[in-house]
Amino acid sequence: MDMRFGGTQHLFGLAEHTAPFNLPSTSGDGAKYAEPYRLWTLDVYDYELDSPMALYGGVPLLLAHAPNRTTGALWFNPTETYVDVSRVPPPSGSWLGGGGPPGGGPPPA
Repeated sequence: MDMRFGGTQHLFGLAEHTAPFNLPSTSGDGAKYAEPYRLWTLDVYDYELDSPMALYGGVPLLLAHAPNRTTGALWFNPTETYVDVSRVPPPSGSWLGGGGPPGGGPPPA
């Protein structure tokens, strides 16, 4: 499922990651991360800082903010989910649940 948030500048959410609060892009030119945000319940002892990898649990809520409004999207799905975030205007989130990472192949490490 792809969602575009027209007229917004900031994307927040997808808790339980060590990424910055204002979510960096995971797709397109200039993406900060090469892998999508992973939502999966894990108990990670030695986690990476500034990373989209899963950490403890996943909160599948993405919020887009502008000075005059805030919009949210909740992906209520119990399976492993990946979320690609694009900061190219308009900001967007692409959700893939239960089928593995975008493009197929093994899940990211």
